[in-house]
Amino acid sequence: MFALLRGLNSGSRAYRRQRDLIVQRCLPLADHLARRYRGRGECLDDLTQVARLGLVNAVDRFDADHGAHFLSFAVPT
Repeated sequence: MFALLRGLNSGSRAYRRQRDLIVQRCLPLADHLARRYRGRGECLDDLTQVARLGLVNAVDRFDADHGAHFLSFAVPT
């Protein structure tokens, strides 16, 4: 999915559609990470929002050519 995204023009509708597909596919990961930090002083809604924003940022910045897996890149982000 990232190889296809990399081949598209970043301003095109196809790029946005592919990017949205990747984000939608990874939303359960962001939600899982948000739940993991529940009960530490922040409400779950705020944690979920930050985790999802981090996911979008990770999708935008990820470069598959570096050899790392997306999960290894996204979780710390």
